[in-house]
Amino acid sequence: MARARTRTAVASLDTHCLIVAVPKQGPAEVSSNLPRPVAASALRQLANALDTDRRPPAPLDPSNVRAALDFTSHEPDQVLAALRDVLLDTKPPRNPEQALAAARIILAAHAHQLAALVEADLAEARSRWGLTRSSRGLLTGYDNARRALHTYADRLAAEQALAESAANERAEP
Repeated sequence: MARARTRTAVASLDTHCLIVAVPKQGPAEVSSNLPRPVAASALRQLANALDTDRRPPAPLDPSNVRAALDFTSHEPDQVLAALRDVLLDTKPPRNPEQALAAARIILAAHAHQLAALVEADLAEARSRWGLTRSSRGLLTGYDNARRALHTYADRLAAEQALAESAANERAEP
């Protein structure tokens, strides 16, 4: 007995951003007018939503946050995109320790990002004016700011490493 189609849907990229067609036989077709990273993120969120129907969601883990940072490496602002993804992922249960771990990891990455921006400004100022009596204070200030940001990021990373080590020790019998 053949099943008759009861409804036909028409979709167009004029009215939709992303169209996925999965036939019973053959490869799936994906049409999108979104940038590839955005379409990939939407598909990943869809896959995550479907996956949570089958098993209970896993709690936020530091490795998830690091994976979000790695996944967003192509974004213009990698740290901001990772923060967006972590904040949007609200289905898994959260506790203060997990939130603090996520904050440390993301803020450490952000501090390194800011230090790189300061370092770029330092290099530009040094190449423009050179090291003179009048530029020495500016260049020293840039260098001190860069070092302070790296120190802050390193402190956050050390605190997170200690917290993960303590959590691993508690988990082992």
